[in-house]
Amino acid sequence: MNKVNALILLVNSLSKAEKKAIYLQSDLISGVKVYLELFKMIESKKIIDGKVLANEFALRFPRTNFHPTVKYLYDFILSVLVKLKVTQNKEYSLYNKLMAAKLLYERNLDKDYYATLKQLKKEAKEHELYHLLLTIERMELDYLRISGFINLSEKDLLKKQHKMSDTFKTIRQINEQSSLYELLLLRIEKTPASQRAKQKQFLNDLIVSEITLVSNLKRDVFEIQKLHQLFQGHYLIYVGDYKSAINSFIELDKLFVDNKALWSNPPFYYVSVLEGILQSFRAIREYDKLDYFLRKLRSIDYPSQTFDVEILCIDFIYSLAPYLDNGIEKESVEIVSKYTSSLIQKRELLTPYRNMQLALMLAKVHMLRKDYGAANKQLSPIVYGDSYVDIWLYHPIQLLNLAVDFELGNYDLIISKIRSIKRKNTLSRKTSKFENVFFRFLNSDLRYLSPEKKGQEKAKLEEELAQLDISHEDQRILKLFDFRKWMLSKFEN
Repeated sequence: MNKVNALILLVNSLSKAEKKAIYLQSDLISGVKVYLELFKMIESKKIIDGKVLANEFALRFPRTNFHPTVKYLYDFILSVLVKLKVTQNKEYSLYNKLMAAKLLYERNLDKDYYATLKQLKKEAKEHELYHLLLTIERMELDYLRISGFINLSEKDLLKKQHKMSDTFKTIRQINEQSSLYELLLLRIEKTPASQRAKQKQFLNDLIVSEITLVSNLKRDVFEIQKLHQLFQGHYLIYVGDYKSAINSFIELDKLFVDNKALWSNPPFYYVSVLEGILQSFRAIREYDKLDYFLRKLRSIDYPSQTFDVEILCIDFIYSLAPYLDNGIEKESVEIVSKYTSSLIQKRELLTPYRNMQLALMLAKVHMLRKDYGAANKQLSPIVYGDSYVDIWLYHPIQLLNLAVDFELGNYDLIISKIRSIKRKNTLSRKTSKFENVFFRFLNSDLRYLSPEKKGQEKAKLEEELAQLDISHEDQRILKLFDFRKWMLSKFEN
């Protein structure tokens, strides 16, 4: 990712508290602070285009090099965020204490060093931070060896070595479970739709491996239980056993609720699990399953306006989905109205990715209402803002914006945009059979075709779409918006 665009995304992702911390930390530094002026430019002027930012900076600071300032500000923000995390997140805090322990050892404060290691070991185990625990146990044994095993019997040494081996075994089991889950997701995601039925038998080896592995795993380890339920849930959805799948997800939710001490601060991972579950059930159109998990999402209480708005955005997306996906205009509009003051008017608090999700959903509602001008207003700032380019949603939004341009009759603009997309596809060596069909359709003019000719062209397009081998990437795009259905509907006007 371009460093300028990365900086813009980073600044736009900051909460009010994080921005305040950046200003406070900057106050401790004397001298000219051009980097802080750059920060203010992005924050106050809501600049989302890297080129616009570079030009604005050059006008205000003609004698200062832009790119080194960008790099310095980027690193400065990260350093402030790390300091904040040390006070908010147990894992960050323990790693920070580990660095402090190393400093004690370097200054020959052996007793304090060893006492710190013992306390860190206890806390790492309580929070199931096994990689950190393994490091601490290794440091402890190294210290005991160098100090000549003072006051340590062979029995004590073997006990410590056994505990370290046990920690390593737990890490290995987590890794094995993760490997199976990753393979399952890859085989599910990368399999073309035409081979899905045949693919089921190729998943059997993973199922057998997972069952065998689970029978020998530690049942009291949170990460192992989490991965097991995720594996089961996604596999059961894939084979169509939705009743069993939701049972796995409910167990997963219960696992998180019973282990709140292991949540991050804020609870991003729990929210991510809930969002993944909601996304899965939306994908299979099991909308009646959404409400249970939406209530779980709404029950999360965290004292941060930014985090609350993030949760509200997810809530909005999956509250709207059952109606929007089925083309029900009245209820879709009502839900948008319900979230206008609490979410839509506070969208500046959203991260760039969430803002893109919101824009996509709102644009689809406007398209449902045939208000294509309003849809264009949602999508254009993203399409023309190059700081969004490296986020995956950018390309689907580009394509949807082309459909909006078609509805608005912006045919010259469509030609220019298609040429730009094709140029980027060529540079990245990307090919898409679906996009080729979509672009040909956008370049056609249906206004002057007779009803008979329209019928013939529609039949040709239906046949071409039916025979099209849809890639994994295109499948993801078509889940966001059914361009095939949209194209065919244009022959009915």
